[in-house]
Amino acid sequence: MITKNPYIVTALIFVVILFIGRRFLHWGETSSAFLLLFFFLAVIGVRLDDIVKKISATNDRLDRLLKIQNGCAFVSDRCGEPNTDAPSDDVSPVLSKEDSSP
Repeated sequence: MITKNPYIVTALIFVVILFIGRRFLHWGETSSAFLLLFFFLAVIGVRLDDIVKKISATNDRLDRLLKIQNGCAFVSDRCGEPNTDAPSDDVSPVLSKEDSSP
């Protein structure tokens, strides 16, 4: 329930705290306003947590797509290492000793 509805759970917790504070601890308006400030800070924290989870999931998907694009989707231990088996892009001719003599 907490992961599905974090805002409702946060609001319920603060309503219970506010009820107990007003009823049994005789909180005034200042204490209630201070609790409301904490409530808004908690809601901002929950929202930032949601944003971080979405960014993290997107980043994981992008990493998988990049690995697939680079051809290392199934060999995770070699991803990121340069491929030494592939031919190089350098197409300059190699001169032998016979070709270099005048």
